[in-house]
Amino acid sequence: MRQGRGQDVSDGTVAATGDRGDRIPASRGQQALWFLDLVHRGAPTYAIPLGYLIRGPLDLDRLDTALSALVARHEALRTVFEQRDGTVRQHIRPAGPVRTALTVVPDRAEASRRAMADAALPFDLTAGPLLRSTCFRVSAEEHLWLLDVHHAVFDAWSVGVFWRELTALYEGVPLPEATVQYGDVSAWQQRWLRGAEADQQRAYWRTRLDGCPPAIAPGSPCGTGTNGFAVPLPPGAVAPADVERVAGAYGTTAFTVLLAAFMARSTARAAATTSWSAW
Repeated sequence: MRQGRGQDVSDGTVAATGDRGDRIPASRGQQALWFLDLVHRGAPTYAIPLGYLIRGPLDLDRLDTALSALVARHEALRTVFEQRDGTVRQHIRPAGPVRTALTVVPDRAEASRRAMADAALPFDLTAGPLLRSTCFRVSAEEHLWLLDVHHAVFDAWSVGVFWRELTALYEGVPLPEATVQYGDVSAWQQRWLRGAEADQQRAYWRTRLDGCPPAIAPGSPCGTGTNGFAVPLPPGAVAPADVERVAGAYGTTAFTVLLAAFMARSTARAAATTSWSAW
């Protein structure tokens, strides 16, 4: 996916769409996370808490100035969500100052305990904010900084961008204007979903999945939370270098390779059973 101005979106280019207003349709991923947040009743299942142990002096005023500039720069970081007439929309709020909550603690263990407790706090996708900054000061030379952001406005790719820009802003280095916002990606996605390529892909999967029973029957109790979402593997079960090599050969990600392997194994296991109820 590339970014550009005034280009045809059929080639995968995301172009700035100009004045979109402050309420725009949520992307498909955001719609899914909105629904899951309702199912999980606000539990922080899809929060992304990042804890950093900082040794050396930390200027909280400079940190807050840099965070405020980042939130002003990226609309996604000041977005909340609302549902009107059955449609989930992004509400982009005006930029405002970010204030890091500071707590002085006696030692690192207490800082870790407090950070874990804060990371377990829920987000309100309607009220926001969906980015929280908390600092636990052990001493003048040691801090535990907790950055907690909801997945509806942040992901693994965002971390790299966030750190590059935060470092520059903390050091007083100016950044070029951001020409494309996440709302432009949402607009591109809406147009793509109405196009011929999306129709072809939907038709393929309807045919491919025709006759397959659902993994979970409607109304089946499945619980909430993250218990059961991870399965420990023995050492050596996965060779990261081999996974990355396969991903590179097919122009995809390591996650996709592992997901494909999981699905292939699941399909083989399902074919070997006499009933889906055996799962």
